[in-house]
Amino acid sequence: ISLTQPKVNTVAHGLQSFFYHGAKIWNQLPENIKIANNLVEFKKLLSKYDKPLCKCSYCSLVQNL
Repeated sequence: ISLTQPKVNTVAHGLQSFFYHGAKIWNQLPENIKIANNLVEFKKLLSKYDKPLCKCSYCSLVQNL
């Protein structure tokens, strides 16, 4: 299951948008996390996933909490 990343024209409203990064991060997740049966299982698998999701400033902030 993959999401299509939107085509962007600008950095501020394209490359830094939630839609762009959301699709990018989702596509980088392993299939076993994407096909979780429910939200509880998804969160459990995601919490065990130790690789950085991406290098954007938002993900860096979330990983340091």
